[in-house]
Amino acid sequence: MKIHSRFFGDQEIDPDTLITFPQGLAGFESNRQFKLFHEEDKPTVFWLQAVDDAELMFSVATPELFNIAYELELNDEDAELLQLEDVADVRILMLLSKPGEPPPASGEMPVHAHLKGPLLLNVKNRLAMQKVITKLERFTLLRAVD
Repeated sequence: MKIHSRFFGDQEIDPDTLITFPQGLAGFESNRQFKLFHEEDKPTVFWLQAVDDAELMFSVATPELFNIAYELELNDEDAELLQLEDVADVRILMLLSKPGEPPPASGEMPVHAHLKGPLLLNVKNRLAMQKVITKLERFTLLRAVD
């Protein structure tokens, strides 16, 4: 199968590697299938590319990159949506963004991690969802970052 990405160009992919969000993502409910990419030699940040929209791509990373550990409770509806049989099959990703302002004097553009809307991925069946968190105590800072 071939998909097109504004960032990666034309890509030949295995359809069995697609990630399906049955409910889409907040604000993008009509886009349900995505492919997860990462750049060579940059395994910390991934790109979640919509299959049907070359312009729709999100930067994502694991919470551990920001020294964060989520403590999430999934209700029956969440577990059913992910067709979850074993909680060990879930991986968590965080959406990232860069503000639309000029970079600080260092020249580096700051990156914002969206803590209250992590993506939950059942790696066994490649079903995913965005979990909205309303209480900040649902995640823990593992250690302070210098």
